[in-house]
Amino acid sequence: MSVPPITSAITVSGVSADTTISRQQWKWTGLASMASYIDAGSIVAGAAGLALWRHSMNLSSFTVGLLGAISANALSAAVGSSLGGRLGARSAWSIADGEFTLEIEVPVGASAEVLVPTDKPDAVQESGHVLAEVPVVSDLVEVPGGLRCTVPSGRYRFTAPAREYVSLAAS
Repeated sequence: MSVPPITSAITVSGVSADTTISRQQWKWTGLASMASYIDAGSIVAGAAGLALWRHSMNLSSFTVGLLGAISANALSAAVGSSLGGRLGARSAWSIADGEFTLEIEVPVGASAEVLVPTDKPDAVQESGHVLAEVPVVSDLVEVPGGLRCTVPSGRYRFTAPAREYVSLAAS
């Protein structure tokens, strides 16, 4: 019996939309999911065990914290993030003095699609440079409500004039 390939409409870094996903890719996805499930189970079991040990062995809160910090999961996470870097992107935004600021960090080996909300797309900058002149920025498209672009791994600071909103507050 032949199983038809599954078509995805998701855009992933390095893979375009409407890409056929092979059976092997689904197997790897399943294995990764099971590993996460097993890892979560060991974390819960470890936490429950520490709570029981605290009462049965009269351990102090400091000792329980120390045991948690040097557990296999904590050490594995520390080694993994030290060698491989962050697994997810970080972002923060703010509006001050009429300027919108978006700071993002894209992990190594990934890319990010960024949407900068602004009414003035020509005024969007990245680290003080006009966005259209930044060589690593690609797929620059004006969209309703802002400007969309794609950036590779790295740290970025986008700035733009903040959008003006009509206040609905009663006077």
